[in-house]
Amino acid sequence: MFALALTITTILHELAHALAGVALGSQPILHDTFVEHHDLSPGGEALTAVAGPLFSLIQGVLFFLVLPKMHPFSSLAQQFVLWMAIHGLVNFFGYLINAPFAPHGDIGAVARYLELPRTVQFLLLAAGVAANILIGIIATKPLLELAPSPELISASSARMDYVMHAAIAPWLLGAAIVILVRYPPRFAITVIYPAVSGLFAIVSWEHAATLSDVKSQAVLANRGALWPWIIVLVLLLVLFRFVLAPGVRLSRAT
Repeated sequence: MFALALTITTILHELAHALAGVALGSQPILHDTFVEHHDLSPGGEALTAVAGPLFSLIQGVLFFLVLPKMHPFSSLAQQFVLWMAIHGLVNFFGYLINAPFAPHGDIGAVARYLELPRTVQFLLLAAGVAANILIGIIATKPLLELAPSPELISASSARMDYVMHAAIAPWLLGAAIVILVRYPPRFAITVIYPAVSGLFAIVSWEHAATLSDVKSQAVLANRGALWPWIIVLVLLLVLFRFVLAPGVRLSRAT
């Protein structure tokens, strides 16, 4: 689920960049991890740059709002919604973190256009770090609630073990899959981002030890079949590698 949600989030993020470019009169070329724009003003470049992170923020908020309504569905569907929420927020706040170091990145480009002082950019970095810590804390309870049996989260050590199994292991495996599909990387960030996108899980792992009142909700739902999710992931990775990597030109309908 980690790799699937991360891949979808990346595609939607880049599509938001591309559609913003189309709206501003550009004929962008949508790639797997970036978008080529042409004939945009400096202001237009800043607007298209911020469109991706803002869409990811909206994605994260909406999926977190939907999550409490997912109890009638399978536990795998609930996992997917949770990971889409987490990845949306991590994507947005992650770009705040690299603002001082990536002037051509999304938030970095906006900071450059607005001529934000370095002090402000480092404040954005601090806000991004704080937000990712908060995401780890907030995500702990819904992660634990997806435990398939109450025994898995009955004790402090058990809860930490479960988060290791449910969040940290999927992060490491999912990041490896995504990085492999992106190889060779065009930009360092395309490898760095998947590798660090699960750092929030370390906070969740530590925070799990202190949550004693959480109850498993997944025992009330069917797990659901895993193979349809795997098929969707494989199809999206093929799309990512063989369609979006070469590039797809978008333009306004005439």
